[in-house]
Amino acid sequence: MKRILALIYTLLVCQATALELHSDFDNPDFETSHSKNLDQWPVVVIDSGIDYTHPDLKEKLYENIEIYSIDVQGRNIENDNYGYDFNNDDLYSFDNNYRYIPKFQKIPKIDREESLLNNFLNIGSSLLNNTIEVSKATMSIGGPGHGTHVSGIILKECDQCAIVPLKVFGKNDVDLGDLVAAIEYAHKRGYRILNLSLGVDTKYIPKDDVESIRHLTDLIGKITLYKDMLFVVAAGNDGVHLTEVLEQENRGIYPALLNLPNVITVGALDKNGKMAHFSNYDEENVDVYTDGVEIRSTWNDGSYKTLNGTSMATPKVTGLISNLWMNNRILNPEQIKELFLEGLESRELTPVSGEAFTAKVID
Repeated sequence: MKRILALIYTLLVCQATALELHSDFDNPDFETSHSKNLDQWPVVVIDSGIDYTHPDLKEKLYENIEIYSIDVQGRNIENDNYGYDFNNDDLYSFDNNYRYIPKFQKIPKIDREESLLNNFLNIGSSLLNNTIEVSKATMSIGGPGHGTHVSGIILKECDQCAIVPLKVFGKNDVDLGDLVAAIEYAHKRGYRILNLSLGVDTKYIPKDDVESIRHLTDLIGKITLYKDMLFVVAAGNDGVHLTEVLEQENRGIYPALLNLPNVITVGALDKNGKMAHFSNYDEENVDVYTDGVEIRSTWNDGSYKTLNGTSMATPKVTGLISNLWMNNRILNPEQIKELFLEGLESRELTPVSGEAFTAKVID
C-alpha cells in the first residue's frame, strides 16, 4: 500500500449518515483575475469536487476569466476556468469517482483527452464504500457527494456566492500534498475565503512518515502565512476536546487547532440547539457552533441527501460570513472574523463528556 495519510472528511466519526498580509485588501491578482465577476462572491470549496450538472448548482460555478498560467507545487495550471482537480491533475473537478464525467461545454478542451478518459473510466480504485487500515485503525472513507453537499449549504446561505471547486478527494489515493497544493492554488488565484470541511489527524500519521509530516508542516505554514485569506474549517467529529487530546495524547487535529486571526473553526449543534454528541469542542480553538444534524442539501445526480457532521455546520458559517464580507470588502480576514463573531449570540453548551462552557452559537 502506498503511504497512508490522515487526510479525512470530518464526517467520518459520525459516518455522515444519510438519514439517511494585510490591514486592507490589496491582492492585485484578485482585482485582475476576477474584476468582471464582482457581482458574485467566489468561495473556494476544497473537497470531493462538485456535481456541476445539478440544477441547483450548475449556474453557481465561479468563472475565472483571466486564465494565465500559474505554477502550483510543480503543476503548470492554465485554462482553469472552473477550479481544478488535484486528485487527478486535470481541469474537471466533477464530484464523482465511479462513472464517466459528463461533458461541461464551458470548460475548454485540454491536451490530455486520453488520460482523462482513462481516469474516469477506471473505477477499480474508487474510494466509494472502501475502508483503509491506518495505524491498526480502520476508518471509512467518505464517497462522492460530500463536496456537492457542502456547496449546496453555502449557496443556501449566500445567494450571490459562486463555488470554486478544488478537488482533493477522488478515485486516486488521498494525498495530503494535494490539500497543500489546493491552498497554494487558491492564494495564487487571489481568492479570499476557503471552506475546509475536512481535517488531518496526527493520530493516523506514522512517526516515520517523513513526507506526510512535511506536508502537514507545509499546510500549517501556508495557512499561517496567507493572512489575506480566511479559512473556515470543521472542528471534526470525534467528540473530543481539541486541546486536551493534544496535551494528553500528543494528537493534533488540523487545521481545527489553529487558533489564528484568519481561521474560523466550526463545531456542530443538534436539532435542539445543544452540542452535537459527535462534535469536537474547545473553549479557545472552536469559534462558533451551528446546525450539524439532519442537514439536507444537494447531492450527486441531481438529488438531495440529509447528513450529519461538522462538515455540514462549516459551510453554513462560510455562507453567512460571505454575505457579510460582500458588503464590507475593504475589511481583511481578521477584521471580518471579528465583526462576524461580535454579532453572534453566546450561550452555555455542555459536551457529552466535559464541563459546560460559554460559546458563540448560530441557531
